[in-house]
Amino acid sequence: LRVDTGSRSINGFNRINFNVTEATSQLQIDLFENMNIRKIVLDDLSETEFTREFNAVFVTFKKPLEKNSKHNLTVYYSGKPVEGGPAGNGALPKPVHTMNPPTL
Repeated sequence: LRVDTGSRSINGFNRINFNVTEATSQLQIDLFENMNIRKIVLDDLSETEFTREFNAVFVTFKKPLEKNSKHNLTVYYSGKPVEGGPAGNGALPKPVHTMNPPTL
């Protein structure tokens, strides 16, 4: 993750490892809508198609993933987190301004 303190933005990726419990051709992940997704890659091999509805991202696979198989998705994203809210809500903490210590 790269944090640009000047523009208060982030740029990075997140790798999600998962086990398929039922054959599927689509998966939902959540990412706050203030984060832009550049691409999503399945198993370090191929980009997948995806659509977005607010904070929900629906990843569609070219062929269904088989039951009991193991896979990974790498989500490449960037954006400006909301400032001052709880970190779990996609926010950066407000900047902290410190004063110089008093001189004696």
